[in-house]
Amino acid sequence: MDMAIPQNEHAKLVRRIVIAVVLLLGVAVAAYALIVSAPRSSVDGASLFSDTVKRGDSFAPFTASALLFLKISNGIPPSTPPASAIVLHPGATVKADSIILELTNPELHEIPRRRIQLKAAEAQFQSVKAQWAATSLTKKPRRGGAQ
Repeated sequence: MDMAIPQNEHAKLVRRIVIAVVLLLGVAVAAYALIVSAPRSSVDGASLFSDTVKRGDSFAPFTASALLFLKISNGIPPSTPPASAIVLHPGATVKADSIILELTNPELHEIPRRRIQLKAAEAQFQSVKAQWAATSLTKKPRRGGAQ
């Protein structure tokens, strides 16, 4: 025969309460650690814009510091040409028609030289073409002539 094991209900209840309290304390400590370690952004109250809700177009003055990035539309990163002159320096006011840098393109300086090379190559081609035509005329067999 099997014997029944006496169970202590009071001990089970105390154990469950202790486990629940320990778990709640662990969750509370973890939540506090997350709250304390979260980065806080400091915002000056004067920079906030507050007003009542109105109908119509909304307009809020917006100022921020930002970085300019080149938008690459075709997926090929452009080569950066050398800057010949820096017109506007950091801290200057920039408008829509402001010139910031004057850039130079070294390939534009090579165009006259490349045109001369193209004309020389065309002349050489015509020369070789004329030599080939002259050679092919002298090597053609004659038909029906006396031997």
